[in-house]
Amino acid sequence: MQHNLPPKIVTKRWIFLPVEVKGRELDAKLLLLHFALEKGFGVFLGRNGMNIGRDPFPRGIYFDKCLSNHKIAFHEHQVERLGNKLVSFDEEGLLYGSTDDYQSHRLSKQSINLSSLIFLWGNKQRALFEPYTSDKSKLVITGSPRIDLWQPPLTSLYSSEVTSISAKYGSFILVVSNWGFTTSEKERGIDPNLSYDDNPHSLIRASFLQLVERLSSEFPDQHIIVRPHPGEREDYWRRTATLFHNNVHVIRAGAIGPWIHAAQAVIHNNCTTGLETWMGGLTPIVYAPRLDRFPDYHRYALQINDLGVKCETQDAVVDTVKARFNEDKEPRSKRQESIINEYVFRSRNQLAVEQIVKHLDDLGVSEEPYRVPHYGALKKLRSATSRLKWRIRDMLGLSGMYTLEYTLGKNPGIDPTDIRDSLTRYSKHFKTNANSTRIRQISADTYCIYNESP
Repeated sequence: MQHNLPPKIVTKRWIFLPVEVKGRELDAKLLLLHFALEKGFGVFLGRNGMNIGRDPFPRGIYFDKCLSNHKIAFHEHQVERLGNKLVSFDEEGLLYGSTDDYQSHRLSKQSINLSSLIFLWGNKQRALFEPYTSDKSKLVITGSPRIDLWQPPLTSLYSSEVTSISAKYGSFILVVSNWGFTTSEKERGIDPNLSYDDNPHSLIRASFLQLVERLSSEFPDQHIIVRPHPGEREDYWRRTATLFHNNVHVIRAGAIGPWIHAAQAVIHNNCTTGLETWMGGLTPIVYAPRLDRFPDYHRYALQINDLGVKCETQDAVVDTVKARFNEDKEPRSKRQESIINEYVFRSRNQLAVEQIVKHLDDLGVSEEPYRVPHYGALKKLRSATSRLKWRIRDMLGLSGMYTLEYTLGKNPGIDPTDIRDSLTRYSKHFKTNANSTRIRQISADTYCIYNESP
């Protein structure tokens, strides 16, 4: 794989593949990219809206992460102005509060009509879309590219990272945060010491912070790794980290998969990590403190807390963790398997990424020439100026919640090494040739990636 090559014309069928949350999506999207390259596509990898701006881009397939109402104008621009095909896979389409909640916030009839293909986690999600389109053929159940990486044999791809983490931290306990703050809490003020009796989410967060302290005391010779959710605020975690003991570490870098497989125990509440842990052949510990004021509280329609050992008290969590250190294994139930099958499609014959790329291939988009530019001083200056303007908007309170810190917290930027290492790993696993792959950085956050024709 080569970088910093001189400008040249490349003619390919093109895919625009945005990454919103790096830790959540990047590895899976690079797996998709690998198979797209093998089918002869060229891929632009970058942030949302990477092809909107002063630089010209070829027409192709824009692969978005959702079809929410707030993106209608953006999707119209992609299809009607730029001439792209619109396809999507909702990265957040697995965990939602209710049917009404998902349909009102995560999809729009206009964007569905603009779409050529909508890839889906499973049957439950398909049922949410069906009332909004008469063309059911565009609703394609493939499962998630992330699930490809969550299951054997692809979990072995990150064995070197698992070994490295284990060498540094030994047999540690991983506590996964999915607590965040609601809008009303943000209005009241973000304080890790506060919880609100009228807010079950805040009560669970407070219980988890207490659990971390308890684990720190019960297992003083073990490391406790707290993993923040990618969307949680950096300032909150900087403040919260100072409250913990020395054997507690707040770490949010990189994908969570290697941390799961390096940990002695994984503890969560209503987090996709619980599903990833379960599908990787491990059994998570679910800390679900009893909330007397909210006896029927369920955060999501998918009862993801049922995929593990459910503990209502700190004592139960501590006992379960001790059992893990004694290498006791909890049995997995048929009911857990049925919960998975209801929401998540898994093919025995093909990876989700293989199915997705086949459908993209069948769209029959035309090849387009693209003059791959050099990422030079002028573009770097333009990027720095843009970020400076963003910081000024933040200081003036004009950015709302989408501040530069918030955006960079979700995706701090993609390094070419991230791309090269993953593609090399995938090429070795699938026995393909990576020598012809070119990675060309064309802006601060965007890469043009393609296979050189022989």
